Parts: sequence; structure tokens; C-alpha cells
Amino acid sequence: MLPSFARLCLLPNLAVLEGSPPDLRIDLDLDHRFVPLDEIDVAIRYGRGPWKDGSATALFEERLFPVASPGIAAALGDCFSVDDLMALPLIHDAYPDAWRLWLAEHGCRYHLRPQDRCFPDYDLGLQAAAAGSGVALMREPYGASFLKCGSLARLAGHTVASPLHFWVVTGFGARRRGVQSFIARLLELPRSGRLTLPSMKDSA
Repeated sequence: MLPSFARLCLLPNLAVLEGSPPDLRIDLDLDHRFVPLDEIDVAIRYGRGPWKDGSATALFEERLFPVASPGIAAALGDCFSVDDLMALPLIHDAYPDAWRLWLAEHGCRYHLRPQDRCFPDYDLGLQAAAAGSGVALMREPYGASFLKCGSLARLAGHTVASPLHFWVVTGFGARRRGVQSFIARLLELPRSGRLTLPSMKDSA
């Protein structure tokens, strides 16, 4: 799985996923690559899916909208234009097409600029935005705790559905009982509101 998924979703819920009393032991392999499914029990992949090498189930849908630190949000106000937004650095994770998609819905063609910031993991971009380094795209509900605690503020503008999702992927064939239990508990996390860990402000 991606390191950001481990930090924002899996590790904060490890006790829930392993069971009470524990009946599973979850060992993590953090990697940006698609690891072959014959080497692992379960993969968490991010993309359009599904994939030819296994059976995939979407975990949750993502909704995109811009967020920034409370200071930047207050400076922009509620009636800012796309030009006002573009005057600021845009913060990306490893999937810059999200900004292209959101800006296209607002009539703007976008190409990466020198002032824009790119981070290898989604949660690092949110931390940078919370620190005032620019404007990021929230992939709600993933990372929504930054809004709940006030580290980030939602900016005006339409919400756009993301074509990318997190997927839980296994090899073809019957799933072992432990794998079935893990997947069932993982799918329950968004419904139970246990999707994101506290941001830095929550931990202070």
C-alpha cells in the first residue's frame, strides 16, 4: 500500500482491523509500486481499476475540492476567482491530474508551473497546505480530519468527483478466512467514520 494510506487509514485503525480480541496479524509492505499479488495476501492500490491480475473492490469514492490554511482562506474570502486561486502555489501529491480535472470544471486549462509544489504522498501535501505553503485538493473523505480540527479550511468552488479510487485487491480464487475478515473490516471503516487519523493540530 501507499505510505499515505498506512498513515491516514490503516495504522490508526490497526487494533480494529486486527480484531478484539486479536484474530489477525497485519504486516505492512509500504510501496508506491504494484507488488505482484502472488507475493502478498492483499494489496491496497490507487487508480482507476480494476486490474487484470486480481479481483478488486473499491473502498470509497473521493470528492475533490480546494483547501488551504485558515489564513489563506480568510485572505481569499468567499468570492475569489480562479485567477486569484492560480496566483497561489498549487500543491500536488503523486497524481497531478486531480488539479487538471478540478480546474477544467471551472473553465481553466492547467499545466504544472514552477511555483507549484509536488509531494510524493497525499498527507504530506495536506501538511504543507496547513502550514501555509499553498492550496491543496482535499480528497474527501480521505484526509477530512484536517478540516474537522481546523488545520485546513475549505475554499469556495464546486466539488468534483475523482475518477481514481483506493481498491482492495487480491489474487483470483478463494480468499482465506483471515483475508475475508480483513477486507470486511476495512470496508466498514468509511461507514463507521474511522477513516482518518488526527492531523498535527489534533496531536498538539
